[in-house]
Amino acid sequence: MHKILSVCLFAIVGAAACGKGGSDIGVPECDSYLTQMHACASKKGGDTGSQLDKMADMMQKAWSQDKDNPNAKPYMAETCTSAIKDMKTKVPDCEWK
Repeated sequence: MHKILSVCLFAIVGAAACGKGGSDIGVPECDSYLTQMHACASKKGGDTGSQLDKMADMMQKAWSQDKDNPNAKPYMAETCTSAIKDMKTKVPDCEWK
């Protein structure tokens, strides 16, 4: 039990929500987007939170593939920064950095 709790606490401190798939893309801007999306989803809760989690999971899957694509990887930081800016306007009551 303590081991599971420690893993969950590590995941939270490591900016990933417990129960979520690993959100480490390896591009800091994309990792930040995913972390902020899951935090916002937790804050919002309900259907809105569920939709935000689904959106983050969808982006994580796409970006995980893009990071291995030499034609896409150079643009990932800019793309993820733009995604964060977009979420600032769509969900302004969450904290976006």
